[in-house]
Amino acid sequence: PGQPAVRLSSALLRQLREVLLSLASGLANLAHALPQPTLLPVPTASSSSSRRSPDKPVKIFIDGVFDLTHFGHMNAFRQARAQGDYLIVGVNGDDSVFECKGSRPVLTDSERFSAVLACRFVDEALPATPYVMTEDYIEMLVNDYGVDYFVHGDDPCLVDGRDVYEAARKAGRFVTIPRTEGISTTDIVGRLLLCTKEHHKDLVPGTPTSPSASTPTFASRQSQYLVTSQLMK
Repeated sequence: PGQPAVRLSSALLRQLREVLLSLASGLANLAHALPQPTLLPVPTASSSSSRRSPDKPVKIFIDGVFDLTHFGHMNAFRQARAQGDYLIVGVNGDDSVFECKGSRPVLTDSERFSAVLACRFVDEALPATPYVMTEDYIEMLVNDYGVDYFVHGDDPCLVDGRDVYEAARKAGRFVTIPRTEGISTTDIVGRLLLCTKEHHKDLVPGTPTSPSASTPTFASRQSQYLVTSQLMK
């Protein structure tokens, strides 16, 4: 035999309904009495439009080594530029890179700086910037250059176990952008090494394009191409 059905009287149902309505009304009054929460804006690409002001352009700063400048760097500039109205790019200096990474870039300071400045997404470039963003340097960029936000890829950037952009994060001025997959300076160097068996062994006094150069150079860095003026002779 099944369990006997429980039947509630109409009077009991009315009482239960009134209790529930009273409870719901009390909870609603309590919710309205609580203070409204303060929502802090999260600096992401989706909120970049809300940071724009008609009176002051939003200035974005992104920095890096940008060695053997490639389309991954250009894509980072494009994404960073989209976060505001004006993009300033800091090109890390050779000495700072060597101190933090233990090796110097393939391209010189001036070569990397010129390549970055040629990108159409870049409004301004700063040479020889430090690899690690200190609070003093961030303060200088904010006060002297009017930087509003600091941008970097979403991949970790650590030196001695510490986040390079720790100071920018603490200041509430840090924004991440997606890293471009499948391309890096390290990968390009690896491809080049697979293309040749030559090594940096012998020094030569000059190059085909500059035979009078007094500073010797590695044979592997000796250009095998002639400039246009020489080809026309």
